[in-house]
Amino acid sequence: MKEPVSILIVEDERIIAIDIANTLRRLGYSVTAEASRGDEALEIVARKKPDLVLMDILLKGEMDGIECASIIDEKYKIPVVYLTAHQDNATIEKTKSTNPYGFISKPLDERDLNICIKNAMYRHDSEIKYQDIKEKYFRLTENARDMVYRYSLTDKRFEYINKSSVNITGFSPEEFYKEAEPVIKYINLSGFSYDQNSITISDAFSHRGSEYRVTDKNGNSKWLFQKSVIISDDSGSPVAIEGIVSDISQRKAYEQQITEANNQLHSLAGYIEKIREEERLAISREIHDQLGQDLTVMKVDVYLLSKKALDENALEDRVEISRDFQLIGDKINETIDKVRKISSDLRPDLLDRLGLIEAIEWHISEFEKRTGIQCNFENNMPEVEFSEKISVQIFRILQELLTNVTRHSKADEVDISLRLKDGNFEMHFKDNGIGITEEQIAEKSSLGIMGLKERVYLQDGKIEISGSKGKGTSIRISIPFEFKI
Repeated sequence: MKEPVSILIVEDERIIAIDIANTLRRLGYSVTAEASRGDEALEIVARKKPDLVLMDILLKGEMDGIECASIIDEKYKIPVVYLTAHQDNATIEKTKSTNPYGFISKPLDERDLNICIKNAMYRHDSEIKYQDIKEKYFRLTENARDMVYRYSLTDKRFEYINKSSVNITGFSPEEFYKEAEPVIKYINLSGFSYDQNSITISDAFSHRGSEYRVTDKNGNSKWLFQKSVIISDDSGSPVAIEGIVSDISQRKAYEQQITEANNQLHSLAGYIEKIREEERLAISREIHDQLGQDLTVMKVDVYLLSKKALDENALEDRVEISRDFQLIGDKINETIDKVRKISSDLRPDLLDRLGLIEAIEWHISEFEKRTGIQCNFENNMPEVEFSEKISVQIFRILQELLTNVTRHSKADEVDISLRLKDGNFEMHFKDNGIGITEEQIAEKSSLGIMGLKERVYLQDGKIEISGSKGKGTSIRISIPFEFKI
């Protein structure tokens, strides 16, 4: 059951105070106490915290009712209803600063008293709820990560801005309040104009919002996103703009990275296709220029030999025919060797028959013979069993590294070392060529480096590339894998 409203009566006329108390009890209210002086009333308020105070304006003593009510309003926020026998304008004007909740004329009318108290309590409850809501939303806006603002179009100044303005713009709310001109650029008013006949607004005031770029107080470039509404008065004229501004720089950076990654993928796909075509062309030439010519020569030799065998004097030329068969046999062996070489260039059979390390040693040896570049190979690997997937990828990585040496480095010596460390396969590759700069490593158009990185990343590996101009290039690759010793 709800407790009755407790009321303190402050009245210096004892008989009037008793009459008011009896009236209040008949109306169902609780009388907290009766006081005849201001200091006595303040002591009771501090101790008993009544719900409402009925205050006589003219009290005897050093403190009148107006001064006492002012202290109660400021310190305790308890509603005060004045009791007065004189409702002259001068007296009413004095009470305004005390936030009065009503006036009751003496002698009191029971009905008017009841209505006045109910109105005072309703207003007080409404103000408490309003203040609670106000504080709640103030906390929400103050703790929001986005910048929340209200900008007056009539006064050309910011009426409110939360503390997130510091993170987003570098300017404090106080700087926004002090002078709007330097900081107005941080809200997007472009496209907004107003006259008596029309309003033109930008996307910032639509459901889509708008994105724009600014430089904050500290010189950092940022992307901001704003959604705003125009606040109008009763006549429909715009008076303010309220909005939220978000820092979307990170999102924009991600979008840029995704765009660049897509572009790189397109470039890499084109690069890979180009390499494939070059390999196909090289294989085609080898087949045409070597195998084709050899087979043509053997075809002619077989044809001539068959004619010679049909000759009546062939029996006398058995020695010569035998020599021709021997030459054709030698040519067939040469052709078989060339087929094996082409096949080995595509995928060494050593990789399948003997394993990764032997295939690497064979490829390095062939590379030295073909290019004249000295290769110092150091194998610190224990006996391990590589999976087919890792074997192929490591072999292709080595091929790519050696190919880059012949294409770009202008080196005449290469150091290659292999080892196992902490469950990872590690390859250290170093040449003595012209070197590579940090800019070249970071260059997004370096498709050879990009392709090499992709091979390593596909194996969840890591690659470190370093170098300096004129001092060669060093590459360290680490690939995790399960193995058996």
